[in-house]
Amino acid sequence: MPAFQESLRLAHRVYEETTGPACHTLAQLGFDQPYQALRRLDLLVDLAGPAYALDPPVSLLAAVSQSVQPDQALRRLERFLQRAGGITALHNRTNDTPILGQQLAQILSYSGFLTDALMRDPAHLYWLLVETAHLSQPLALSALRRALIEETDDDDPLADLYRFQRRELLRLGAAQVLGMKDVRQVGRELADLADGIVDQALKWAWEELLMRWGRPLDERGRSAKFCVVGLGKYGGQELNYSSDIDLLFIYDEEGETRAPRGGYSVDNGQFFRRLGERLIQLLTAMTGEGFFYRVDMRLRPDGIDGALVRPLASYLSYYEERGELWERQMLIKARRAAGSTQVWQRFRQMLVPFVFPGHFADDPRQEIARVKQRIEAEIASRAGDNNIKLQPGGIRDIEFIVQCLQLLNGHTHPQIRAHNTLTAIERLRRAGLLVPADAQTLKEAYRFLRQLENLLQIQEAQPVYAVPEEEEERQILTELMELDEPLEAVLEGHCQGVRRLYDAVFS
Repeated sequence: MPAFQESLRLAHRVYEETTGPACHTLAQLGFDQPYQALRRLDLLVDLAGPAYALDPPVSLLAAVSQSVQPDQALRRLERFLQRAGGITALHNRTNDTPILGQQLAQILSYSGFLTDALMRDPAHLYWLLVETAHLSQPLALSALRRALIEETDDDDPLADLYRFQRRELLRLGAAQVLGMKDVRQVGRELADLADGIVDQALKWAWEELLMRWGRPLDERGRSAKFCVVGLGKYGGQELNYSSDIDLLFIYDEEGETRAPRGGYSVDNGQFFRRLGERLIQLLTAMTGEGFFYRVDMRLRPDGIDGALVRPLASYLSYYEERGELWERQMLIKARRAAGSTQVWQRFRQMLVPFVFPGHFADDPRQEIARVKQRIEAEIASRAGDNNIKLQPGGIRDIEFIVQCLQLLNGHTHPQIRAHNTLTAIERLRRAGLLVPADAQTLKEAYRFLRQLENLLQIQEAQPVYAVPEEEEERQILTELMELDEPLEAVLEGHCQGVRRLYDAVFS
């Protein structure tokens, strides 16, 4: 691909030449369909008017040519400008600051999801590339919550919250495509965004039920409290762009509500069950603005057959009497997402003897290995070994290695009880439970696999885990990830390193 200055020179020629030579120059710029590209450039001139023909968008064309898919970028740029207008302003801004055009072109060229987000809210383009500092800089949860409150207007707060989520997903997705944030930071900020939305939805649901049934009280007349616990990738602050959010609902004590004037009371179990149901409805309902999240409640005790909401005492009884090994693993990643901090602290402390016992009746390594063997047999029969999450040496292998070491050693080394995988790897290294070289192998592989997973999913916001088979698509990923070797070679190297450690732990 020509350097940017060379691309500028060629872009100038496109606007000076007749059709045949211009198409030849566009081919030199990397366009696979130069004639169609020339037609689109002419359409953009028509959109902008006569002045544009005298001062064509040379810098913007050069930026498009530098993207990973120039034809795709130009098609989407045309769609965006037909929808949003402002072509002259964009031309002037990218002439003054060429990097802005390069960033926009790269975003459009790779992700249909991010393109659609810009199409729905064109004003977010200027905010994204100029106004916000958080395309590259970390955004603290406290700052995100303040922004959420500021952006949520009282006239239609639900619609405002949908737009706020789209804007933040655009920011984080663009940062991912442009390589401006580490995958760990992206996962944390995606989880922070979910926390803010779950917290706001919980407040709305709580106010609705207070008006209907009054405040829930325990048997001593104190206010009963409720907590939303995040599990899985959400709990681990490792969310990606098409993740479900795994939740657990807890309240502290039995009792009943204090009925409002003219109303009636209900027991706390009913109140909190309806609160959980309303929260799920708010998070999952499909509207004209979209939906917030897919919610998965299957990790609760007894799965889909179990109670949606339980008091603390019921959770303790279940885990002590019937808790299984996979539930110990699952609860390692548990984290308060919204609601009462006091309930969360009691729940977390209550779980320590179950999750990190001083002695296991059976070696957990054997059961974890059996589970992984079943997973691998299932994906091999269904989709081969191209699933970066479940294949040998993939993301799940890393998680199982880390969780197994946490289970075996968490009783005597409380500092390794971390919900985030990368944090846990580092703490295992510091505790002497992973040698530095093995810890580095796991961290590098995890970052690589998560980055690849995010890029696969940000294209169309779909839960994709399979590396594309087409060489062209693999080359695009190689460029975006700035790899020195072909994608498949780097992937194979990481998976082999992880599998070696997996076999050492579970042999």
